[in-house]
Amino acid sequence: MKYVMLLSALFVTASANADGFRCMAIDRSIAATVYNHTNPNKGTRTAAILVLSDPSIQRGNRTIATFKNAQGTLSSQGTVYNADVDLRYTEISRKGEYLLGTRLGELKTISMIVDFDYNYPLFKGESVKAYLVAKKRNGKKAGVDMECVRYLKN
Repeated sequence: MKYVMLLSALFVTASANADGFRCMAIDRSIAATVYNHTNPNKGTRTAAILVLSDPSIQRGNRTIATFKNAQGTLSSQGTVYNADVDLRYTEISRKGEYLLGTRLGELKTISMIVDFDYNYPLFKGESVKAYLVAKKRNGKKAGVDMECVRYLKN
């Protein structure tokens, strides 16, 4: 019985539930979803994936770009998420897609800053404000205000 309890304790401490944010631009021009790693060895408050999509397009074709920490195209510090637009990756290579009025192929970086602090947690479904900014390769920037809902699995 002790072994079962010990194994259960190890399993519970070795995994974490998924969490992140599902965001929509105030003008509904773009949606952003970010999920954090669930593996404590990689940091459960470290972004794993950021998906940008166009909510005006029919389901199945909405995705504009997907950025992944495992590929090195996504990094995060707290709730500031930074994506490098590297067109060599197929998930980002749709350079003709528009993001904030600019073709994806003309962008250098995309950042999303979520007004959230892990020291003041939100419950599942509670919302916070965010700002998405796209920096072009020529140095110009475009941005949009967003509303984000906290995502917590289970």
